[in-house]
Amino acid sequence: SAALHNIGLTYFGQKQYKEALRYFHQSLTIDEELGDIPSIIITCENIADIYIGLEMYHAAIKYAKQSLEMALAFNLKTDIMNAYGLLHRIEEQNKNYKDALEYHEKFKQYSDSIYNAEVNTKIDVLEEQYLKERSEKQSILESKEDEINLIRVQEKEHAVTQYIFIIGLVLIIFVALVYIIFFLMRRTKYS
Repeated sequence: SAALHNIGLTYFGQKQYKEALRYFHQSLTIDEELGDIPSIIITCENIADIYIGLEMYHAAIKYAKQSLEMALAFNLKTDIMNAYGLLHRIEEQNKNYKDALEYHEKFKQYSDSIYNAEVNTKIDVLEEQYLKERSEKQSILESKEDEINLIRVQEKEHAVTQYIFIIGLVLIIFVALVYIIFFLMRRTKYS
């Protein structure tokens, strides 16, 4: 079915509508036997689109409505939107402007609904990404602050060690001087 559908799409792209129809109908037959609803809907949409190109609006409306009914039954919003778009084009070509307007309004309603859902999904993804990045940056910032605090503590410990060493050295020198002076005074006293 998929291979036949793809061949039909190729002919459709080349505007060889009759060949495309042949392959789409073969694909549709298989899809209906399999009960593959999404494939049936898409194939009906493509068949309706070809019939519009051939200006066979009575056939186009049949497949567009079949696509719409199935899409509505399964709440497939994109396919509902596509079917309303096809019906709008058909009724516009048939100069049924009231129906065309009604279909266009429904097309626009579903189009906006899909667009809003996509935008909301993108916003949710971006917000989640922002929060994740913010959390990661906050974590990095906190780890850098911890490193800075650790370095400050080490510097203070190093400074205290230096002060203790200097005070100890000064005391040793003082004690040595006192001892030398005491030793010299004692020596002069006995001499």
